[in-house]
Amino acid sequence: MTPQQLEPCYFSDKNVSPEYVLWLKVLEMGIYEASQYFKTATDLTNESICNIHLSHIRQAVRWILSDSYYPGSFYWVCEVVGHDPKKIRHEITALN
Repeated sequence: MTPQQLEPCYFSDKNVSPEYVLWLKVLEMGIYEASQYFKTATDLTNESICNIHLSHIRQAVRWILSDSYYPGSFYWVCEVVGHDPKKIRHEITALN
């Protein structure tokens, strides 16, 4: 799943709250960061990925793979923005 695939839910309703937009962007960034991990999982020593960015990637992967449910968790954010967390998780992990 790409961040662009999430946007139709946002753009289909002009009266969305700023909080919705915020959580949608959090989800988009998490998907982007985690997808970087699964796309390059065989080459995490690649020098083009700096240590700071690699840390963000690993945090995003842990966030998406977590089964926790609390404000800000992956499952909670998916519920807030109306996306299926299991579908997103499956599509991201299938990238490798």
